[in-house]
Amino acid sequence: MLDVWQTDARGLYSNLLGLARPGDPRGYRLRGRLRSDGEGRYRFVSRLPGHYPLWVLTRPRHVHFLVTCPGHRRLITQLYFAGDPYLRRDPWVKDSLVVPLQPEEAERGRPGWRARFDLVLEPD
Repeated sequence: MLDVWQTDARGLYSNLLGLARPGDPRGYRLRGRLRSDGEGRYRFVSRLPGHYPLWVLTRPRHVHFLVTCPGHRRLITQLYFAGDPYLRRDPWVKDSLVVPLQPEEAERGRPGWRARFDLVLEPD
């Protein structure tokens, strides 16, 4: 099971103040839960997240993952994108968490991006 969340294009999270009602989908945007297939593969489509608007503390674009699987240790991590100018000054960035974006034609002929991020879980 993968829980995935990210900011919008402006770098803001939905329900940042915790005031959204649990049943209101507008209060929980760019957040989702999905299951991998029997081989552990997963795929989701989203928007490219924005940079946190924190001026000198601006963070690189990233996507959060919380991954669980029976018999394995829970994994909480982030995925970053190569070429982001804020990568080198972020203390949470590791090379293994940075992936290249590949151009791809998206829906309705608009350009899009594709990234591959392999998540490896440790047995309990």
